[in-house]
Amino acid sequence: MTNPFKLPDDLTGPEEDLIAKAKAGECCFLFTDDDAEREYNAAPDGEKESVGARLGTRPGSDGAEPDSNVIRAIVIMHLALGGESEQPVHPKGVGLWGGWVAGRLDFEDSTLTRPLNLINCYIVVEPTFLNARSRLINLQGSHVPGLEMSGMTTEGPVFLRKGFEAAGEVNLIVAKIGGQLSCVDGAFRGKKMALNGNGMTTEGPVLLSDGFEATGVVSLIGAKIHGDLECSGGVFKAPVNALIGDRSEIGGHLFLSSERDADGQPVTKEKCRGFQAVGIVRFSGATIKGDLRCDGGQFGMEIVGELPRLNEVVVPRLNEVTVTGRVLMSASFHQDGTLAAESRVFEARGGVRLDGARIQRDLRFEGGKVEAVKFADDELSRFRLEGARIETVLHLGAGSDHSPEARLNTPVDLRAATVGTLRDCSEAYDGLNQFSIRLDGFTYRRIEGSTDASERIAWLDRQPKKDQDADFKPQPYEQLAKTLRDMGHTGDAKRVAIRKQLHQREAAWLQHCARLSDTKRPRVSWWKRRRLIFSAHFRWWMSRLFGFLVGYGYRPLYAFLALCAAVIFGSGVFLAAWYGGVMVPNDSRVLLSDGWMECITQENANGRISATECWLTWPQSRTHKLRADLMEPPVRGIDFPEFNAFIYALDTFVPFVNLHQETNWIPDAERGPSFDAFGWKVSWGAFARFYLWLHILAGWFITGFAATSLTGLVKKDV
Repeated sequence: MTNPFKLPDDLTGPEEDLIAKAKAGECCFLFTDDDAEREYNAAPDGEKESVGARLGTRPGSDGAEPDSNVIRAIVIMHLALGGESEQPVHPKGVGLWGGWVAGRLDFEDSTLTRPLNLINCYIVVEPTFLNARSRLINLQGSHVPGLEMSGMTTEGPVFLRKGFEAAGEVNLIVAKIGGQLSCVDGAFRGKKMALNGNGMTTEGPVLLSDGFEATGVVSLIGAKIHGDLECSGGVFKAPVNALIGDRSEIGGHLFLSSERDADGQPVTKEKCRGFQAVGIVRFSGATIKGDLRCDGGQFGMEIVGELPRLNEVVVPRLNEVTVTGRVLMSASFHQDGTLAAESRVFEARGGVRLDGARIQRDLRFEGGKVEAVKFADDELSRFRLEGARIETVLHLGAGSDHSPEARLNTPVDLRAATVGTLRDCSEAYDGLNQFSIRLDGFTYRRIEGSTDASERIAWLDRQPKKDQDADFKPQPYEQLAKTLRDMGHTGDAKRVAIRKQLHQREAAWLQHCARLSDTKRPRVSWWKRRRLIFSAHFRWWMSRLFGFLVGYGYRPLYAFLALCAAVIFGSGVFLAAWYGGVMVPNDSRVLLSDGWMECITQENANGRISATECWLTWPQSRTHKLRADLMEPPVRGIDFPEFNAFIYALDTFVPFVNLHQETNWIPDAERGPSFDAFGWKVSWGAFARFYLWLHILAGWFITGFAATSLTGLVKKDV
């Protein structure tokens, strides 16, 4: 095949040297002077790359082209396409070190049959590889004004690393790279877009790490990476969007974290550059087959010019991301799981958003620092997991040893999130304000941490005040009670359920008060307003009584204790009534008998013995003449059931129970001494009769509440 790029007739010495080296499969080294060549050759093997990057050709102080080492672009293009058919370029390809490339490297729609290695070169005009096909492209340490590689296809990797510098945009839209894309220690300084990899596909990892620096947007929207996306140690700076990977597919791990040493341990703060982003990091809708690691990463925002839109100030933004592995947003941890306190911590200025994320393993948010950002008095500092689904464990500030460094320091939003296990501890929330957790719709199957009802209720009390007052959200209480019950902590579950009932009734009362005080509602009549007020107060008191007596259906034993207390107190009242001569037989046959009449006469005559005591001891005869209005003979006192104050109190308190005390004895309102009560003369008998009515009503209330609780008529969560 004829090479479309012909060699010029006036080849220079460096160009002839490059052609000869390319045919021999060797790299052509071009130094600006002998001293530079000697310094490079004397450098140890491990330092040659860094020394070469420093000695590589760059413009002089006046920006002029050097007198030597100039290679015209047409020569490189001719060699990259295989050279002459009679004397082809060696399969190792073209290797140029330290050259000044003049002219435009234009490989548009071309097929590069040989690898292209331009190392530590200064390329004057922006190269283009638009829709080109190549085996390998290596621009390590080189300087370019920009780079056009959209639609390019390579069989091997692309190296833009170790001193590579682009003064403009590097465009890799829909490029297909057969190996890795390495930008390690590269500098991308586009005015708006630094690296555009939208829709590109790589068969290996993408390395934007270990000294990588981008001034401008790095966009990987819709990219397909069959390996890791490594950004540890990279710096991303942009006015708004720093790193965008929406809808991308990452076949390995996504590292937005601090660096690690050769043993995989966190690097200390003094040695660690760490991931840094000044601007939004967004991977909405992305799919990550490995872990998402942000441990030790630093996410921030620098406001440049006008403020960004309010819904774009949260970083990192990972809405609807799918992660097969773990998500780590914390301080760095050692491999044994302990917190590396000496290393960098995860920092995000403006919040973290994982709304709708799908995480198949753990999510750890421990020891992170999220700095508040406010716009129009709206607090945006929040760790958001709204609608997220975590299959295994959500770690919230627990750490492996509950260390203070692992505690939370930012509000947490877990609305509508679903996790398998919630792992936290009460100390994890010590650094938060009182109303800093949103839990409405949050579901979980287990709790690893404290299951004590008091600590868990204190956790629920950290919800926003409006979610606990008039706009009360019962779901967090129901979920906690259900989880505790399923784990076997029935007593704690009941305490949580009782607190939910209390909050619900307080919310109903507040809502009613708000309706009555709402000036925008139509005015109602005086009578209707009074009726509404009475109805609200009645429901409030009944609710309080229901809670006090049976714990809203969860503590029916409370009703039994109330019954015992009422019966014991009633026993004292009725016993005092008995000794006061107030209790009389509750039988018409007794009250109309001659014996009773005689005892009444004696009581009125001397007052030393009551009619009841007299009648009970009166030796009446069974041969009394029957009165015409009596169908049965009079009852003798010695045969009448004996009065027992305790049994009488129990008989009158419990409905549907007949212990033959209530039917035979009753306080006489006309008997007993009188006393003053609020200006009224009240007899002891009248007081005992009034108390009897209250005693009976209380019995109906208490036993009724207990019956509804025991029979299941009251719906309970536990």
